[in-house]
Amino acid sequence: RLSASDDAAMMSVLCVDKTGTLTTNRLSVSDFFAIGDFVKNDVILYGALSSNEANQDPIDISFINTAKELQVTSGYVQKKFTPFNPSTRRTEAVLEKNGRSFIASKGAVSIITSLCKIKSNDLEFVQTKINEFSQKGYRTLAIATTDGDNSEMKLVGVAALYDKPREDSPRLISDLKDLGISTKMLTGDSLP
Repeated sequence: RLSASDDAAMMSVLCVDKTGTLTTNRLSVSDFFAIGDFVKNDVILYGALSSNEANQDPIDISFINTAKELQVTSGYVQKKFTPFNPSTRRTEAVLEKNGRSFIASKGAVSIITSLCKIKSNDLEFVQTKINEFSQKGYRTLAIATTDGDNSEMKLVGVAALYDKPREDSPRLISDLKDLGISTKMLTGDSLP
């Protein structure tokens, strides 16, 4: 529109999307930890098993790539995959290995932990670590699995994802500030 330049000249606050605007939209798994009897690599294993490369979802791809680097996913067959849905806030896959079926899921920490039976001290540890990850600007996801088709979910652990800022983002924000424009980042990563 012709009036867009007039509107921009009167702008005092610019609200921008984070993913792909201020960041590169190339997520990577930066840190992760296991809970209970699970080991650290289980977090990546079950995170990758509850992912699907065909979706080209950046979160799924980050888990799949990390699993390939660690070489942890051989021998598993994904029988069914349910992609991320904003209403459930998680992905889920039905898997099989050596004739044993089980489920793996990953998603919002609050959703996944609500599906699992967790000791209170483990839940406190998870919350402390999530706060640490949040201070570093990481996005966190919880990963869970079952022992079989109908058994209850067990929390495997939590992974921290990082989306590197674009190289030109700091200069753009600085230039906008010099023009008297305040930049606000809009993100869905914070608690509802």
